[in-house]
This record gives sequence, structure tokens and C-alpha cells, in this order.
Amino acid sequence: MKIINSFTMAALSAAILTACGGGSSTSTSTTTTSTAPATAVVAIDVRDPYVGTWVVNCVTSTLVKAGATFVKQKVSTTLAKAANSTTVLSAILETKFYAPTDVGCTGSVLSTETIGNAKWTIGSATKSMTLSPNLVIATAVNASAPAVGGFSAGSTITINGLTYPGNYYTTALNTDLFVYSPETGKLYTAPASAGAFDPVAYPIMVKQ
Repeated sequence: MKIINSFTMAALSAAILTACGGGSSTSTSTTTTSTAPATAVVAIDVRDPYVGTWVVNCVTSTLVKAGATFVKQKVSTTLAKAANSTTVLSAILETKFYAPTDVGCTGSVLSTETIGNAKWTIGSATKSMTLSPNLVIATAVNASAPAVGGFSAGSTITINGLTYPGNYYTTALNTDLFVYSPETGKLYTAPASAGAFDPVAYPIMVKQ
């Protein structure tokens, strides 16, 4: 019988342990610290909710007649951000007139009127508006437009079979107030003199 040198056995044992992952070893732990990217600050433009085309449902005109009867009308307002301002929107108002009996404004258009240089200014004052069951306090918008044209013809003007007041094209449009409700996504209107908005008494504007 051969006797294996103890130094050889020790060397073999060490080799086996190393190959099998045994034995003692020294490991170094590295800790990596990551920094979350900074969140970009997005500027809030108060005009954003208003941009787009808004339409008032078919209503009876209080100024324009076909014969002796007031016609139906449908008004759309297209708003865009005015340059060099953070509170002003440029506005294009288009009014389409329909027959007095066309209660849905779905028939033939009798006439179309366009005002292209109106503006809306978002103010700092607030108005209250009750949207049952909640009371909404929102910033009001001051909307105004200049006169449509520059001619007058006595007490009335007849164009394309429709009768307008004589000063219709020389008087600037009334200044109105509008308020946007995030709850309903609609615009509500009222005269500038109104102390509060009434969502029933005045036309409601819906975004197209």
C-alpha cells in the first residue's frame, strides 16, 4: 500500500473546495446611491381650459327678425391664445340665423355673421355660481367685441330678408362675463353687471 504524502492530500482537498465554491473567501460589498431626476416644473396657463370652439345651443334671437318674428340663432365662439399676453384670448364669433320655426337650428341657414377681432380677458375677480348641489367660485372672464361694421340705416336694416336694428352694425357688443366650471366642462355666461352666475337664466356654452 502506498502512503500518500499528507502535503499532497492537503493540496488536493484545497483544490476540490475551491472548485466547489467552498472554503473561505473575502468579498467586497459596493453600495450605489442613485439620485432621482428632478421633476420638470410645468407653467400653468390659465387660458388652457378655454381654448377651442364653444357652441351655444339654438336660442331665439332678441334682435334679428324674419318678418315680424324673431329668428332662431346658434352662436359658436373659437378661442385661441393671444400672443404677448398670459391672460388674453383672441375670439372669433360666428352667428348663424335660422327660421323662427326651426327650434333646433337644424334646417337651412338664413344668414351667417362673423366677428373676427373680439377678445376675452381672464380677470382676477371671482364670481359665484350655483351648480346644484354645489356652489362654485370661479374666475370670471371679461369678453368684449367691437362693432361689426360702420353703417346705419335709420331704425332698421334689412339684409337677405332679415331685419336688424338700425344701430346693429355700429354699436359694440355688450361686455359679458363667462365662467368655466371644471365640474361640468362647460362655460356659463351672464351680463357684466350680474353679481352671480345663473346656469339656467343664460345660455350655456359646450365645447365641440
